Amino acid sequence: MISLAICVFTIVCTWMVYEKLGLAGWKCLIPFYGVYVLCKRIYKTSLFWLYLIAGIVEIVGSVWLISSTVEGIMGILGLSWISGGFTVAGILIPVILLTAATIALIVYTIIANIKLSQAFGMGGAFAAGLILLQPVFLGILAFDSRNKAVEPETAAQADMTGGNPSDVVAVQAAEEVKNEVSPAEEKKAEMFTESKPSEGNKICPYCRAEISADANKCPYCRSELE
Repeated sequence: MISLAICVFTIVCTWMVYEKLGLAGWKCLIPFYGVYVLCKRIYKTSLFWLYLIAGIVEIVGSVWLISSTVEGIMGILGLSWISGGFTVAGILIPVILLTAATIALIVYTIIANIKLSQAFGMGGAFAAGLILLQPVFLGILAFDSRNKAVEPETAAQADMTGGNPSDVVAVQAAEEVKNEVSPAEEKKAEMFTESKPSEGNKICPYCRAEISADANKCPYCRSELE
C-alpha cells in the first residue's frame, strides 16, 4: 500500500514538473517518449538514446539469462527435447550485458537528475537529493511555487560556461539594469543626434547637446562656454 502511494505521488509530481518545464504533463506517462521529451528539454536527445539502448540491452540480457537458465535446468533433468545443460556462453554473456546496461542506466540517472536540477536553477546538492530521494525532491520542485524552470537558452549558456543557471539569470538581470537608459540620457541622446539647433539655441562644442544660446555653461557636460 505504501509503495503504491509513493508511486502515485511520484507520477503526480512528475506530471507537475513537466508542466513547469513547458511540457504537456501527460507525456510523462508514455514509456520512452516521456523520457525523450524530457531529455530534449533539459539537455540533449543523446541522453535519451543512452537510456533507450541500455533499456533494450537489459531486456535482451534478462530474456537470454532466463532462457539459458530454464534450458540448463531442463537439460539436467534429462528431458529429451533439451540438449545439454548450463553453458558458459549462455550464462556469462547475458550477465555481462545486464551489468553493462545497469551501469549505463546509472550514468543516465545521474546526468538526467543533474540536468533537471539545473533546469530549475538548483545546484549539485539538490541533484544529489533527486538521485537518492527522488519522490521527496520531485515534490519540492512540483509543489513549491518558488521553483520555476529557467529558459532552455539560459540552461544551455550555463552548460557552455560550466556555471549554474541561477547565476546566469542573475548576471542577465544585472546587465539589463546596467543597460537601462535614464530619461535624461535619452533626452541628451536625442539632442545629440540633431544636426541643427532650434531657434534660440546652440550646440555645445564639447558634448554636442542643444542648449540655450545665452548659456555660458553647458548644463549637461558642465563645460565653460565663451
